[in-house]
Amino acid sequence: MDGPKAYSSQHNDAENSLSVQERLAFLESRFASTSSTATYVPHSLRIANPGPLGLFAFAYTTALLSTTYTKWADGGTTDYAIAYGLFYGGLAQLLAGMWAIWARNTFAGTAFSSFGSFWLGYGTHGILVAAGVLKGMEPEGEQTLLALWAILAFILFLQTFNINIVLVVLFLFLVLQLALMAAGPQHPRAVKAGGYFGQGAASMAFYAGLAELTNEVYRRTIFPLGILNLVTAQQKSNDQRPDTL
Repeated sequence: MDGPKAYSSQHNDAENSLSVQERLAFLESRFASTSSTATYVPHSLRIANPGPLGLFAFAYTTALLSTTYTKWADGGTTDYAIAYGLFYGGLAQLLAGMWAIWARNTFAGTAFSSFGSFWLGYGTHGILVAAGVLKGMEPEGEQTLLALWAILAFILFLQTFNINIVLVVLFLFLVLQLALMAAGPQHPRAVKAGGYFGQGAASMAFYAGLAELTNEVYRRTIFPLGILNLVTAQQKSNDQRPDTL
């Protein structure tokens, strides 16, 4: 009569003695065995590299908008920049930033999320102005906005010296673009020069995206990025520092 009770008591004691890891492993094995078609997804889920998407989104919209400042295209290009800035430069780049954070790449997550938000704000403001909800930005306000973005770009620029040469040049051009454009309409030559630096930043972003995408697909370095190593090998292995976006 005491047999089943004794067995149940021993079974419960054995279960209570299991560690958390052992319990998780047991539950995972039970879950996987419930269906012959079920695919178990491990806790440490790896995601694809969001770098190429974020870089191309930044490059395309930056190049498109910069054409109006370099006078390579008429002012109508700004309308396209607003529309594509919302979705490609804004939404796609913001998502790339969120995925980069998930992949534990703090620099890429900060850069993509920040400039994705910039394009979302730029596009939203343009639509509200066109709808008559807001009036156009005053020159002083635009100068302040661009100057603050130049400061943020400079902070990111300082981090690139421990990543790769392409990003150093990209963010240098970006800082110069924003700083020159912050000069405002009172200095049209400075704004035009800022447009050229914007094209330079876009070109470097296109190259960085090409390099990351191609090197990953072909699993070898076809387009070099100029990896910078300002930390010791031991620090690099401990921190798992990314060499790309």
